[in-house]
Amino acid sequence: MSMEHRVSKSQTARIFSGPVRCFVVNMPSAADRREQITRQLNSLDYPFEFFPAVDGRALSAEEIEINYDRKRALRESTGLTLPEIGCALSHIGIYRKMVDEGIGHALILEDDARLEPVVPAMVEKLREHYVEGQPAVVLLSHVPKYLKRDSVALAENRVLVNPYGSCSGAYGYFITLAGARVLSRELWPVWVVSDHWLKIHEWRMVSIKAVVPDCIKPHELGEKSLIGQRGQQEPHNRKTMGRFCRKYLHGELWWYLFRRMRNLCFKLRVRMFDVVLTQ
Repeated sequence: MSMEHRVSKSQTARIFSGPVRCFVVNMPSAADRREQITRQLNSLDYPFEFFPAVDGRALSAEEIEINYDRKRALRESTGLTLPEIGCALSHIGIYRKMVDEGIGHALILEDDARLEPVVPAMVEKLREHYVEGQPAVVLLSHVPKYLKRDSVALAENRVLVNPYGSCSGAYGYFITLAGARVLSRELWPVWVVSDHWLKIHEWRMVSIKAVVPDCIKPHELGEKSLIGQRGQQEPHNRKTMGRFCRKYLHGELWWYLFRRMRNLCFKLRVRMFDVVLTQ
């Protein structure tokens, strides 16, 4: 699926009547997280609503069978844990809510996010930049690598850039209605973690951008994640592990041979140079 989307000249943004809808993924039992994110958003005078997180550990075998594509998950990576399945379903639930209610743009947060004061202004700038018909996701969290080519100036000395390489973190991002529609369809049944943006980009589902410098960081409470922690790992099958080992060892072997040949060539050049000098 191509992430390119041409917007016709007649397609214009809506007349906005309020701030971008904000959804906070929260486990009902996580009162401390609920309180800290509430204090932050209230201090920014930004309206929000909690979205009940799915506890993957509480899913029945039948629910897992329906909502989790185990074969594809093992084929694409190493399988997902029960908390990771629940976390992915939580985000997909918000995407479906956006589609059902026709929500043009949304800010999606996890309850362990730490927001900077510029977040409301950044979200408004992004809404002005993207019409709801563009399938797009913009990360407001940290990205380690990005390209400045075709960057767009926003506000507060921040720019919109193209991230590349490994980037993770679903604790703070902006998404359009078209992006939610695509991801709700392509990511279910669950086969990848909710913040594997590199994989989503490789499949060209949506356009993925990032705001630099970032304006949402992980809170200290995130060190003890409740919905996305790694534990109860999906067992690796022998075929997957064997393929990984062969790929790794194959790469290491060629790199070893390359270094040996390089050193050998260097020694030969030194010896030839010495012979020339002695003549």
